[in-house]
Amino acid sequence: MTVETVMQYLDHLIEAYFHEGNVYRAGRDMPAKKNPRIMLSYRSLQTSWSPVSMIRDGRTEDFYPFRMTMEIRLSTDGNISGSRPGMFSPAVNTALSDLNMLVLYLGSEDARTKNVEQNISLTQLSPVMDITAINDASQNEYMAMTEYTVTGYLDVSGWAGMRDGAGEPVRNYSGADGNGLDRDTGYYETVEMEEKGE
Repeated sequence: MTVETVMQYLDHLIEAYFHEGNVYRAGRDMPAKKNPRIMLSYRSLQTSWSPVSMIRDGRTEDFYPFRMTMEIRLSTDGNISGSRPGMFSPAVNTALSDLNMLVLYLGSEDARTKNVEQNISLTQLSPVMDITAINDASQNEYMAMTEYTVTGYLDVSGWAGMRDGAGEPVRNYSGADGNGLDRDTGYYETVEMEEKGE
């Protein structure tokens, strides 16, 4: 698993929960301003320099513990079903309770089972906060956010860590592929044995 596959998995996990909402990642194309919108952002990635190594199928795999922060921000129009005929009533702010339902889901057996299969763990880092005040109140839009710490293991293989756990090259969009590195193994890679007759 790479950092990108971790983020893609979390995107899909939250999209499956908010299946009628617009889930998108910060920095990507924002959907038309139609609520509910759920923005995900990932930051503060830390990776251990001391991997756990295993040999599988004759290939060394390194598992690096990692930690990063995932922010979840919900924008909603609220609940307008309480308005009485002939009366104007502002919508009820449901951002806090709606986002808190996601928190409960992420702690459920279903989400935990899926996370274990991906070898990651989620820990709520901050409470669910009403951040409507930072938005223009005249837009009648309510907002809430929370943050999670995502922990798990990134698996790589190969002498330069440029391959995933299955031995396939990891795509790097910034021009890194390991081909520019000199390889000085410091040990014999192949040995020829000759049988001598007595």
